Amino acid sequence: MKQIINAVNRIAWSIKRIGKVAELVVPFMAGAYILMALVIIAINITEVPAVFSLIIRSAFNMEPAFAGIFGMAVSWGVKRGIYS
Repeated sequence: MKQIINAVNRIAWSIKRIGKVAELVVPFMAGAYILMALVIIAINITEVPAVFSLIIRSAFNMEPAFAGIFGMAVSWGVKRGIYS
């Protein structure tokens, strides 16, 4: 019984240690992610207007609307198949 309690305590201690390390590392990871995204955008700054134009054109086109309807139909069919 004592061995089980010791094993549980070691696992709990390990989880706490992982949490403390993540608490220190995650903000730096998020900052690096944002910094890299900004660097990539800066490198490709001449393409930014074309990207926004493509997003707007694609958002209000008929093809995405039909793709959404098809995706909903597939999703509905899968749900019916799983729950029947």
